[in-house]
Amino acid sequence: MIQYNITRCTPENVQNVNLLFKEAKSLIFHPDFFKKKNETKYLGTSYHSFIAFDENNSPCAHCGCYASLIEINDKKEIALQFADVITHPNHQKKGLFAALGKAAEKYAIEKNINFLFAIPNEQSEPGFIRSLNWDISHNMNVYSFHVRGIPFTRIFTKLRINFIYDNCWINPILKIYKSKNNDLKWSSSENNFLIKNKDYFIYKEYNSNFLVKYKDITIFAKVEGGLCIGDVSLHENISVSSFLNKIKAFARLIGQSNIRFEVSPDSYLDKLLKQNQEPKKGLTVTVKAINKESNKFNLNITAADYDTF
Repeated sequence: MIQYNITRCTPENVQNVNLLFKEAKSLIFHPDFFKKKNETKYLGTSYHSFIAFDENNSPCAHCGCYASLIEINDKKEIALQFADVITHPNHQKKGLFAALGKAAEKYAIEKNINFLFAIPNEQSEPGFIRSLNWDISHNMNVYSFHVRGIPFTRIFTKLRINFIYDNCWINPILKIYKSKNNDLKWSSSENNFLIKNKDYFIYKEYNSNFLVKYKDITIFAKVEGGLCIGDVSLHENISVSSFLNKIKAFARLIGQSNIRFEVSPDSYLDKLLKQNQEPKKGLTVTVKAINKESNKFNLNITAADYDTF
């Protein structure tokens, strides 16, 4: 029987996560990707993820745990988002997901981190519910809108000249509209939400997203099969038609033919968008509160709060 060594990720061993994803799923990340993702120094704490090695010291499983600052019950707290959960095919069905998850939970207790959450895909969701005894908070609502215009991204991708779109089209536009004010009230901020401030956006620069101000709306977004809206900051008395017209105008400007929102039910953005369209059911938000009397709490989520954003 294989004896596994489960340990926290560190600056010295985190490169093994890249190796694991490459060997298990043929996914290649930038060499510093997981290093930057774990370095949440702006919160005063970093490297909460866990990795498992086999007897040959080869990486065989990983559970990413990334720190976020949340406001819950009118109090600021550190929360951990579980993500990048992976087990090498040669080591599956050996309890590594549960072992890594429980090690991370024990660590959170020791560090007095009370709130854990994840937005897993359909494959990972049962593990959180059955193996780790997490709760389902809610399913995300997904809104998609078509944009009339020339789909530059699709054209450049088909011609395999994406670099022209990046360097000669979208990057100059994003530079012009880059937001200079990062400390704004975000649409998810009714109660129990992830805090987005200047330090948050500096940290998020490791990933392919951008922050712009366009027609009095601040937009945190990324281009991924269309314009994916992470979150927005806007006047709460704006009409849905005015809001969508401005978002579509920006999408058209950067050559995107569709727009996608993912928001928690009953949030401000959800109520606004629902005036125009009925949402589709999205991913499940799972949660666990430790060192607390209750095991369940609610957290308003937008696409910007996904670990992939």
